[in-house]
Amino acid sequence: MSKKKNERKRLNVLSIELDESHINPESGIVELNLKFDGINNELRAFQSNNQKEIISQKQVHAYFGEKKIRVLSEIPKDASDNSLDLNKKLKRYNSILAIDTNTKIIKGETYSIGYSCQLTHKINNDKIIWTLHPVQVFIIIGKGEKYENRNWVSLVKYLQSHKAHNLNHKIGIIVDSDLGEIGDYNKGLKPVFDDFILPEQFEFIYASDKASDNVLNDSIRHCHKVAKLLLDNLDEEINKST
Repeated sequence: MSKKKNERKRLNVLSIELDESHINPESGIVELNLKFDGINNELRAFQSNNQKEIISQKQVHAYFGEKKIRVLSEIPKDASDNSLDLNKKLKRYNSILAIDTNTKIIKGETYSIGYSCQLTHKINNDKIIWTLHPVQVFIIIGKGEKYENRNWVSLVKYLQSHKAHNLNHKIGIIVDSDLGEIGDYNKGLKPVFDDFILPEQFEFIYASDKASDNVLNDSIRHCHKVAKLLLDNLDEEINKST
């Protein structure tokens, strides 16, 4: 019998991107040295042939699935940050939000509800206590595609229009889809939806709602739960009135 997801061994690593420039010309393969600093909980990678450091791009939390590694959360990092401390990555942001979308066909019509919240924290006895605050609800009625992405764009535009918006602030938005595309969205290489390019001050952070390993997972699970509740309530009200 396969192990349940929560029982499987976890990986907490810094992810690097390799290309042909990292190949050792003498051996014809990529050769790396990994250096782990147990005191500061830091991990760095170097090319074996010239000791040039390969800068990691993100921190990945995952587990070994039955056939491949399954990512539970993935967050961008600063080039100078080699720590495996998630909280240090979160300090990059002036604001952190999460959003999830649920879709349902009600009386032959497609309804999509996206719920967003903001994360705040306080320190209590050296422990970080996170609190989730509701921000905005987005509703899409009618058939379409990429409902999640459409609501991400709506959230970004809502934040940009808010009177408290500061162009100098870095804003992280936790989402639970498009894992393979998020890097390109964050770099402005690919539109999030239609022709909308993510503004430079925003970054998407990936988290799965199938786990509760960290605050990223917990926040997206919360948004999923509330979005589903709102959609179920809407379903009930529509059926009452017809």
